Amino acid sequence: MLASRQPALTRAPTGQRRAAAAAAAAAVPAPRAPRAPLAAAPVAPPRLAAAARRTAASALAAAGLAAPPARPPRRQRQPPRLWLLLPRAGPGADGAAASDEEPPMSEEERLSVDFDYLSNKIKDTTDVLDPELKGCSIYIIGMMGSGKSTVGRMLANTLRYAFFDTDGVIEKAHPGMSVADIFREYGEEYFRKCESQVLKELAPYKNLVVSTGGGAVTNPMNWSYMHNGIVAWLEGAPELLARRVVAEGVEKRPLLYGDGVTADNAFGVANAKLTALLEAREKYYENADVRVPLSGVAADEDRGAPAAVVMYRLLTRVLDKIEATKAEREARRTFTIEGLAGKPVAAGGPAAAGEGEEGRRQQRQQRAEE
Repeated sequence: MLASRQPALTRAPTGQRRAAAAAAAAAVPAPRAPRAPLAAAPVAPPRLAAAARRTAASALAAAGLAAPPARPPRRQRQPPRLWLLLPRAGPGADGAAASDEEPPMSEEERLSVDFDYLSNKIKDTTDVLDPELKGCSIYIIGMMGSGKSTVGRMLANTLRYAFFDTDGVIEKAHPGMSVADIFREYGEEYFRKCESQVLKELAPYKNLVVSTGGGAVTNPMNWSYMHNGIVAWLEGAPELLARRVVAEGVEKRPLLYGDGVTADNAFGVANAKLTALLEAREKYYENADVRVPLSGVAADEDRGAPAAVVMYRLLTRVLDKIEATKAEREARRTFTIEGLAGKPVAAGGPAAAGEGEEGRRQQRQQRAEE
């Protein structure tokens, strides 16, 4: 076994331990005795303190020494300036408004920037429109880039309708192929036939929002299908549509994409072709029941109004169209029959000219005149 290299521990004698403990105790300083509490300084009365300060100041001045600077008076709390809490004054007596007052915001600008205000307007319009619509389907037409699919989905969610995109239905019938692929593989004529077939299948149903292709309006048969509902045209200038199409990519648009289209000339090519297409199709678009502008205001002037604002415009115009149609039908019910002194008579006979006692009174008067 190897011997341990650690030194052996030996216990010191008792006498040495006692001497070391005594030395350590002597090295520790004794605790200080507690100080006696200081007596409180006497406080001079206010008048005596002021007199003492004046005496000290006089003595320093006589000795040629400057007196210590006086303590600045405590700053008193100022009352609040009430004019900050009051509303800004309006036009003065002379009718001139304040120079820093912002001009009032227009209705269109507020719809574009105030989402809560727009949501409340949409809800109020929908509450009135829903019972009048009675499940009537809505067909959305317009040029490429007008946002038919985006607005259509939003409208369907608002009205709790089912949404169909004719382009999407055709793509599902051709798995793995896009609209551009179908155009290249089978041609535009084949695509238009498929589009008409989709509209024919959807026409008998209610509670639908259908987004159509841009060229669906050129087939007269498609109008017979779409007139089972309300047709809304999303109307936009070619420049606006061209900016949107270029931002999405012209390669997705088979009628625009072709040889010679580059990133530098894409807007010019798209604008020229969209202008020509609109001129050829505008006479068909004008058959729509309602026209919904895509133009925007302020910051949305270049890119057009937001989709939610366009949907609200669509709702209001559909409601106006329904109310105008009801008023027109009511006007047609009243006509004039010769021999009744030129008095208007409601459809269904003289008794229908009024209701209740008023109607019977008119009937008796007409009989007396005869």
